[in-house]
Amino acid sequence: MLMIVGDPIGEINKVSKSVIARIILASLLAVLLAGCGGGSATTPASATEAAPAVTAALTEAAVAPTENVVRFQNDGNGRFNSAEFDLRALQPPQANLVYFAWLVADDGTSLLLGEVKAGAVTPFPDAQGRNLLALYSGAWVSLETAGTTPAKPTLDVLGARLPASLLPTLRELFVTADTPDGLPFEPGAKLQSDVANEHAGLANEAATGGDLTGARKHAEHIINIIVGEASGDKFGIAFGDHDGNGVAENPGDGYGVWPYTNQAIDRLDVIIESADASDRMKGNASLARQCLVNLRTQMDAALDHAKDVLAAADAGAAVTATTVLQAATDAGTNGIDANGNGTIELTQGECGAAQAYQLSHEIAAILLEPLAK
Repeated sequence: MLMIVGDPIGEINKVSKSVIARIILASLLAVLLAGCGGGSATTPASATEAAPAVTAALTEAAVAPTENVVRFQNDGNGRFNSAEFDLRALQPPQANLVYFAWLVADDGTSLLLGEVKAGAVTPFPDAQGRNLLALYSGAWVSLETAGTTPAKPTLDVLGARLPASLLPTLRELFVTADTPDGLPFEPGAKLQSDVANEHAGLANEAATGGDLTGARKHAEHIINIIVGEASGDKFGIAFGDHDGNGVAENPGDGYGVWPYTNQAIDRLDVIIESADASDRMKGNASLARQCLVNLRTQMDAALDHAKDVLAAADAGAAVTATTVLQAATDAGTNGIDANGNGTIELTQGECGAAQAYQLSHEIAAILLEPLAK
């Protein structure tokens, strides 16, 4: 069960409201905001305790939520093309009033998403499949009269913005980067490790079936998928024709698991060291960083095992090497329950690319704060 807690992210940036609307609605907000932890918050509170131990089961928390959060959700290909408003900690409005969800662009303009329910999780997938983090860096929940469709928020109940200074870093991690097809660094590490893991399975299948040539072919694939085409030999082995068939084959995208991982770790370090990042954001970035370090360690071992496959005298000798090769790529990609306690923990030697990928939803999450008095 994943339970990641901490303090608000981003600064509160109020937009001007109608004075009349405030007079009419303000008296109703005390009750509504009681479930949000207060009636007014203009600056985040400092963290007073460390995040508790967490695991990588990544399932719904078993306890009632105490935070209202907007998460950008992935479509499986690295795009945050849905905004999920988790308002389970918000009290329902009084009769004839409803809540509406908004995304806020960097310049402060708002996009109406639609009505949202208190006590529920409401996803808003983008109809065009766009990466919403590329376009929006804040969110609001407004209080409106039932039956109306507001052109702009009448009275903001909740809201927050991601730190402006970290938007370039977050967008390289999760929106686009200088890579093949502009794939951002953090999902790039997972997606390419998936490919490496697939070919480790194919290498083991070939060796087990007595096909040394096939096993060596996939060992070459794994090496080239991990190091990437432009890495030279800085990872201890260069991209190239390792099985001697005259062609350097690479089923990956050419950038490399290690380059994606190293670039993602560099960006996470920026967040961890930033004075503008909340403790909540830093904590989740630190967890993701550990998972990517684990990925890098396992892929380092996979390179050595792939070399052993290439050096095998026959398919029988290759089976041992491909077995440990597959174990290494799977542990790096999906994580491993190293201590046998039934969970893959977000700790050294256990979590991997899959868990780092899931944590991306928390790193870029917008923790909503009560706005109105």
